[in-house]
Amino acid sequence: MAGFRIDLQPPIVQAAFAVLPKAIPYRWMHYALQHLTQTDSPRDAYLSSMTMEVLWLNRWHLRHCFDHVGVELLDPDEPYVFTSLHFGHWGMYPASLYQQFGIPSQMVATGRNQDRSTPRGRFWYRYGHLRQYLSGFECCYSTDGVFALAARLREGRSLTVISDVREKGLIQREAAVDFLGGPFYLQRTVAALARRGRVRIVPYVGYYDESLHRHRVTWFAPQSPLRNDVATMQRIVATLEPTVMGKEAFYFNVMDALRRPLPQ
Repeated sequence: MAGFRIDLQPPIVQAAFAVLPKAIPYRWMHYALQHLTQTDSPRDAYLSSMTMEVLWLNRWHLRHCFDHVGVELLDPDEPYVFTSLHFGHWGMYPASLYQQFGIPSQMVATGRNQDRSTPRGRFWYRYGHLRQYLSGFECCYSTDGVFALAARLREGRSLTVISDVREKGLIQREAAVDFLGGPFYLQRTVAALARRGRVRIVPYVGYYDESLHRHRVTWFAPQSPLRNDVATMQRIVATLEPTVMGKEAFYFNVMDALRRPLPQ
């Protein structure tokens, strides 16, 4: 079985699998997928199990299958820009933070990359975006614009913005940083939002620990944005790098593509 991806299956198959969380714990499904995809690359095997886990995104799973470190560094009354990479189960971690510790945030999803008429677009909207209310607020979109998002920060609402997003049909100002031994191109949105919203940035990162059948999530100390957005983004990836190093199979995007700048 090569690289089974639930998000690429027809909607009727997605709906059939969506019944499973009511019947079995995720660790059983993870074991089954690991067994079935044992001839795949580690990355393909991980993507199979990670996309399937989206179906288990409910309050019980978020409260009981995630271990958090560094939460004591966060002030529940201070708004932040939370940021990570497409690593581990990036979208579940802020939701688990809210479910376990009552610290809310709003996920800013890409408003341009998902075509809901396709199986993949439908899956991530139905089982991912629509469930982001579990982080304290319903999902919002990057198409709202930087100024509108910064206004939410100034009003006291934390936002979660994933740094390695390239949006279709949008020329983005990218920051060239050094990451895992080479160049890495990230959008500057996280740095710009923190500056305009006058808030600090909290990097976070997590991954599924096979030995514990749980996610291990680390929240790092809040960082004030620097005047130079590239320097801010470099500091963020330097914070995340020790955890990501050696675990590249947990990275969702194609890293090689981010080694090159977007054509302008």
